Amino acid sequence: LSGRRTQVILWLIPLVNWAAISGAGYLLAHWLAERRLSPWYALVYTGCVGTLMAFSRNLTEPLMVLLAVAGVVAWHRERPGWTAFWLALAMLAKETALVFVGGVAIHALWQRRYSALAWLGASLLPLLLWQVMLYRRFGVLALTAGPGFELIPLRGILGQLTWEPGRLSALLFVALPALVLAICALWRLKNEPG
Repeated sequence: LSGRRTQVILWLIPLVNWAAISGAGYLLAHWLAERRLSPWYALVYTGCVGTLMAFSRNLTEPLMVLLAVAGVVAWHRERPGWTAFWLALAMLAKETALVFVGGVAIHALWQRRYSALAWLGASLLPLLLWQVMLYRRFGVLALTAGPGFELIPLRGILGQLTWEPGRLSALLFVALPALVLAICALWRLKNEPG
């Protein structure tokens, strides 16, 4: 998009992120309205502190979420080919989109939509090819090059916590609320009748 002009990149990244956040909000609102739910619930994503932090730090999360939401919406419209397409692009934007693929795969198994699992398997191929190319170029598997997955919530962020405002705000406004909400969700699931 920059046409090889590096100075344009500084403007393009926030514009792409803004468009991605807006697009994901639109898709979520439209999908909620199709299910006769309030489209205002889409503001939970667009106004989320984590979304705003990803935007302000020019991260790839907004683009990944837009593509993953498009994949999940396609899944609910029973279009497994489009689901695979959007989720493949989401994984190329950021590997954490594998969580969405896993969620859709669990849903496919739950509904016994076994033929759709082949499409989800196909969605993994571009990411695998990209990982092979990176390995051949740099000699390291990119998926394993970063910090490992932590089983203890917040353990990764606590080890890097400083008084730097960005790190402290990530803990206070993203990590701790997410932990509290996860505990509330698990408690509700445990105590839900039936």
